[in-house]
Amino acid sequence: MVNGINSIFSSLPTFGVASKNQSNGIFDFDYNAAVKEATQKSQDLLNSLLKPSGAPVTAKSLKQESAAFLTAYTASMKTLDQSADKLRGGNLNKLLFDKDGAVTDATVKNTVDAVKDTVSKYNSTLKLLNDNADRGPGVMKQLARMAASDPASEYSMNKIGMSVNKDGTLELDEARLTAALKSDDPTMRKELTDIIGGHNGVADRIHVHTIYGSTMSSRQLIGNDIYKEQDLKNENPYYQLYQSIKGKAYALNDMAYAGLLLNTKV
Repeated sequence: MVNGINSIFSSLPTFGVASKNQSNGIFDFDYNAAVKEATQKSQDLLNSLLKPSGAPVTAKSLKQESAAFLTAYTASMKTLDQSADKLRGGNLNKLLFDKDGAVTDATVKNTVDAVKDTVSKYNSTLKLLNDNADRGPGVMKQLARMAASDPASEYSMNKIGMSVNKDGTLELDEARLTAALKSDDPTMRKELTDIIGGHNGVADRIHVHTIYGSTMSSRQLIGNDIYKEQDLKNENPYYQLYQSIKGKAYALNDMAYAGLLLNTKV
């Protein structure tokens, strides 16, 4: 019986403290110490593997990148919509006309600054989408939607000093827009405000883009990342080892039985 127990003990993983009691010649095995030691070693092993150090992408670092992108994407859609909303409908008139209904240098500057801000945020959003296009099909859909459709016709955009670059980003000629907004022709001014903030105007179309983009689910936006993250885990032998020995591992259960038998006095 003793030989059989010793045989079992010798085949167990070497966790914990096992020593031969000098008084009775029986091995003592500290199960609690073994659990603590094995858990710590498995955690240390996993941590050393998952900490980014300029090495290959890990499941943990990819998950962090995905979360950071989702945060940036949500913020980008929100701030772009808020910026465009300042130019839509009656909000544009509040910028361009003072309380007496007059157009002044100050109101024109405020309007141009608002247009400039929307253009800047639009371009930043496009860059964010382009830099993360491979994270999921939703990113590519939103990028294609924004880059493939101009906010207005070339003729209309030219009137407000705006143009579209080859990469889909917008460019604004502030001097041209300023001069156009200072026109004394009411018909011209009405045309300009319609192009900028009217129904289906530049700001309105950007607003539609942000609404569409805001309906994208996380899985659509980072679906590719999710699959990559799981693949990284499945291909990682250290992760599998960690999974097999953390918590109430089978190996430690075997140790418990052996420890009970070895510490029992007959």
